[in-house]
Amino acid sequence: MPFTKSALGIVLLLLVAVLWVSSSFLIQYIFGEVNYDKPLFLTYISTSFFSLYLLPVCCRWVYNKHKKLGSTADINRLTEEETAVNIQKEEFSHTADSSPYQVGVLTTSPTELAISSHSTLRNYVLNILQFGLLWLTANYVFNLALDRTSVASNSILSTLSSVFTLFLASYFQIERLSWLKFGYVLLNFVGVVFVTWSDSALRGSRTLIGDCFSILSALLYSFYVLFLQVRLLHSSPLDISELFGWMGLLMMICLVPVMFLWNILGFEKFVLPSFRSSLFLIMNALIGTVLSDYLWALAVVFTSPVLATMALSLTIPLSTVVDNLQGKAFFSSTYVLGAFCVFSGFVGLAWENRKEELSRDETPNQVEESSIE
Repeated sequence: MPFTKSALGIVLLLLVAVLWVSSSFLIQYIFGEVNYDKPLFLTYISTSFFSLYLLPVCCRWVYNKHKKLGSTADINRLTEEETAVNIQKEEFSHTADSSPYQVGVLTTSPTELAISSHSTLRNYVLNILQFGLLWLTANYVFNLALDRTSVASNSILSTLSSVFTLFLASYFQIERLSWLKFGYVLLNFVGVVFVTWSDSALRGSRTLIGDCFSILSALLYSFYVLFLQVRLLHSSPLDISELFGWMGLLMMICLVPVMFLWNILGFEKFVLPSFRSSLFLIMNALIGTVLSDYLWALAVVFTSPVLATMALSLTIPLSTVVDNLQGKAFFSSTYVLGAFCVFSGFVGLAWENRKEELSRDETPNQVEESSIE
């Protein structure tokens, strides 16, 4: 069976799940052992590091600029040689105006081209700004939910993101809705419930406002995924790395006044991190944000928005495995059943997407063969 894009996307999602789990434990270490409990500043550092993806763009710009400057002398020489020819052409055009064999010319003026280019650039900036705000809001609301409800409740309700994505993708005609897909998503959700409630350490105080934040975060994450795939990746000439690079640069600028306001209001006092804290912040930004989000965005394109959001649930049993290796948790029968449901739902939906991709690839070949006959 051929190795398709969906198969590559599944491999990327599994890798991203491992990176997310590693990042979550690293964040816990930063907040706890390192004693640098600054979630907004951590978000700022992680988002700003997206701008590293602009380094190749800057290098290409410098190279092209240098190349143009190097060829200026040649252009001036060619311009002088063409001046005499243009004068002769102009004299000839005056005598040929009445000829019936005139050739059409380009009617678009440089001003119109400049206006069109400016409008396109403005649309790119607005789209990237909306994309960045969705990303920041979804993550910030998720952190608020963690602060106001139990980890178990937040994990379960956050899994609703795949349910929201399934129905929204069907409503916007991005992905076909079927009872089989809904069954796999439901099986995954039930598995998350079993896994989270099998660990007594995950249970804690629950509040209605915290649960509402969890549901809102799941909904925002669904819109983020659909916006990423439809509004930007399929309608913008920017590749994924440039997309994240420009978002990182914009958020680096826009979050500065937010941190200043949060410091004044006392929500989060700004404190410069120590050298040790800085190392862990940079490590988390590179692994848990720059690399993982880029690979996850590729997986969204290669698979489907629903499968990509379902990959979030894989982090829950994987986190329990890490806790078990550290002696902080044990595998109960409820956990084993829940983990089986989580991975079964993911594998089932992945297999369904793979079959759809293969059927799409076979359809053009069948049409071509019938036309030849």
